[in-house]
Amino acid sequence: MTIENGIFISYRPEHTAYIVGRLHDRLAEHFGAQQIARDIETGDHGTAFDERIEEVVASSAAVLAIISDRWLLNRNPGGKRPIGVPRDWVQLEIEVALRRAGVVVIPVLIEGAKMPGEQELPYSIKGLAMCNAMHLSDLSWDDDVDKLIAALEEVLRPRGAASTTKALPSGAQAEPAAGVSAPSTSPPAKRPRRLGLRWMDLRRRKS
Repeated sequence: MTIENGIFISYRPEHTAYIVGRLHDRLAEHFGAQQIARDIETGDHGTAFDERIEEVVASSAAVLAIISDRWLLNRNPGGKRPIGVPRDWVQLEIEVALRRAGVVVIPVLIEGAKMPGEQELPYSIKGLAMCNAMHLSDLSWDDDVDKLIAALEEVLRPRGAASTTKALPSGAQAEPAAGVSAPSTSPPAKRPRRLGLRWMDLRRRKS
């Protein structure tokens, strides 16, 4: 399973599997099933799970961090929080996404959850608190998912948009349309991508 420039859904199955399955089906219907991933498999027997996470998440254009009201609460018999303890795969997924400049991270709050503050998050994923969150509610499900899809389209479309320019014979040059100036031959200046959600430049921090 690889998703070049697709969407990866990071979530805790024990808390949010039901709603992630519903969201996955809606996104797959809109973008195509091959563009959506949620459960990472190791693939080759010699591939470590953390390496597989790095591969899949780093190849994504967008990572949805599904956050419920129990995302930071105790779940282990010893009273340890799932976020911040060793071998927390969800934390690793978010770490990889945040340190990749080309990956957009979108926290998705469900069940009335609130966005965790920096002081509540482990140091390695404090940048998550600076990402603009979106909400999913059962009462406004269709509208909320439509808004999320619109935001994701702005992330995915530039990477996969088909060119409308027709091929010309070798050596031929296109003529400008009437009233339109001929394009400059100098390379265009790079423009930052503008999304429906705010871009935050997240600096790498050494742990």
